Amino acid sequence: MLTHLFPYQVILKKGKAYVGGKTIENEEGRIVDFLFENNLSDNFALLEIKTHRKDLLKATTYRKPDVYSSSDELSGGINQCLDQKDTFIKDFGKENKSYDPKCILVIGLKSSLNKHQAKCFELLRANQKNIDIVTFDELLSKLDGLFKVITGQFK
Repeated sequence: MLTHLFPYQVILKKGKAYVGGKTIENEEGRIVDFLFENNLSDNFALLEIKTHRKDLLKATTYRKPDVYSSSDELSGGINQCLDQKDTFIKDFGKENKSYDPKCILVIGLKSSLNKHQAKCFELLRANQKNIDIVTFDELLSKLDGLFKVITGQFK
């Protein structure tokens, strides 16, 4: 199911994968929810999943009338992904082919946003260079579309 988030064929390398970062005291290691490898074995992808209950944006405006800030959960998730990617490249990039691994963050529900929040979310998401942000309802919609194509319900 999760492989359909990627624009290319991937294979699950490991769930709850260690991606590096431990200190000499064997602490502070980074764990990503899923580590994928593309089917040509020449790159990796990191997938971090939060819950559908996580807020995407703050409930009140940052600037009136309609500019909203990202939520702590979303900005924290983005930074977590960036940290995992950086650590993975530094710790494993030399021994494993790794060319700017793709990162995907699955979080929240877009349907919970009002129209002004949805605009702010789309602007924020469109300007993320290193992290693809996908909401749970978008993932469900994509899977529903795939199901309809496979079963012949969608023409």
